[in-house]
Amino acid sequence: MARIIFLSNTPTPYQIDFFDELSKRHEVKTFFLWGQTAPFSDFYKGRPWVRILNYQKDGSEHQGCWKQLVEELLLDSPERIIIGGYRLPLSRELISWAHSKNIKSYFWMEPLLPCSALIQLLKKGLVAWRARRVDGIITVGKTALEQYRSATKKLVNIPYSIRVDKYQSLQKSGMKSIRCLFVGQFIDRKGVSELLEAFSQLSGSQVSLTLAGYGPLEAKILDYTRRFSHIKLAGFCNPEEINKLFGTHDIFILPSKHDGWGVVITEAMAAGLPVISTPYASAFKDYIRSEVSGIECSVDPDSIKKAVSYYLNNPSEITAHGERNKKILESSCSNSVVAAKELERFLEL
Repeated sequence: MARIIFLSNTPTPYQIDFFDELSKRHEVKTFFLWGQTAPFSDFYKGRPWVRILNYQKDGSEHQGCWKQLVEELLLDSPERIIIGGYRLPLSRELISWAHSKNIKSYFWMEPLLPCSALIQLLKKGLVAWRARRVDGIITVGKTALEQYRSATKKLVNIPYSIRVDKYQSLQKSGMKSIRCLFVGQFIDRKGVSELLEAFSQLSGSQVSLTLAGYGPLEAKILDYTRRFSHIKLAGFCNPEEINKLFGTHDIFILPSKHDGWGVVITEAMAAGLPVISTPYASAFKDYIRSEVSGIECSVDPDSIKKAVSYYLNNPSEITAHGERNKKILESSCSNSVVAAKELERFLEL
């Protein structure tokens, strides 16, 4: 049983299942840099691997947080250190400390954000420069794996993972219309406006759309729900409520303009749903083959309508695609059990 330290930024539900699984096998502590009450904080209660560092965006608590972290490091004597990003506050100090103690350290990173070719080249150069002082990079998705391949010789792809057995498989009951689900922030980047426009042009007798989440476009969604009875707002939902939504819908849709990963896609797969999304969501790009386990669309109302119409015209494919997705996910590193074992192998534990 090894002692592993993680440094991350914001507590989210994305990695709870992974850390729960890894903590069964090793002594794990995850330090989150978060200076306020964190979203979903209730889901961290009672988990012994959680530590919160009161880090402020203005850096005013930098030295205090570093002192607190060092005290824990000296107490725990970790054997491996994993840092969630090359620009993360305290990362430089932590890497230097690890070097002084002859402890191996690693970055764990998503793909680079969309940018011009020149900016991306500069960012890759900066990653390579920072990666000289760590022992390897863990990537979130194949896109990140390719982007950082030139930065280090030691890489592994371990995306965000979930406990697949907690998701409900869809129960078919001969429903007359197809129930579609969107889960995510109500922001422009998620393609919410294009999604609403697409469903406003689809027949409410054949298909419905439920949107779960929160964000600045909620007023726009409410306007559509008033005008179109087949568009419904579920609002903010906690993880347990989202699990139930997956179990009561037929298709998952995320017409995103960019997603570094897209955990909701893997959650939908675990629930046995086909996925309609864009190649700009890394999870879709890595796992879904169009017309085999989902449908690729662009961020365009007509493209989204065409993708939904595919399932309207081929309803038997809903079950077939969903079953394939569930099998794909069970054996992948998006399964928290598989991910924990793969991390062990990579860290040589």
